[in-house]
Amino acid sequence: MIVVLTAGAVVVLWWPATTGLNGADLVKARQEALKIGLSIGVGSGGVVALYLA
Repeated sequence: MIVVLTAGAVVVLWWPATTGLNGADLVKARQEALKIGLSIGVGSGGVVALYLA
């Protein structure tokens, strides 16, 4: 479930946010989208771990 949430967040942030960009701006925007998506995944995993504890 967390993997799906993370992948979904990355996809949602990746394409719409990077339309019209090219070069260094495109790379930077995609890296930021990846960081945000992974942060959502890690945070969700922490919430689930706290709930189970």
